Amino acid sequence: MSDVSSLVSGTFILGSLFGLGISWLLSAKSDRYEKLLRETKYLVNSKDGIVTVSDLVFNAGIPPAKCKKFIERLAIQLDAEVELTETGKIFYKFPTANNLDYKHLKGN
Repeated sequence: MSDVSSLVSGTFILGSLFGLGISWLLSAKSDRYEKLLRETKYLVNSKDGIVTVSDLVFNAGIPPAKCKKFIERLAIQLDAEVELTETGKIFYKFPTANNLDYKHLKGN
């Protein structure tokens, strides 16, 4: 096999692996977003609209930083009220999920 053929074959293989890696990352991100959205909707319904980051971390099993970023974005999109307790805990008061169409929400 010539050097050019080897280079082309190697480039093709690396490109294919890179493409598969990107596809996997996008799929994982989409799955995580769907899980966060599903768990948030469950929490909103079961807790009269009040959700904390720690609630979401516990229910979704996703790291706190990702849950915090998600819930902050969702709060903006859904006009949730953000409140701070005297002890410094932040909670988000969402409209009840039964009255919301979550399909229009932007991806994470």
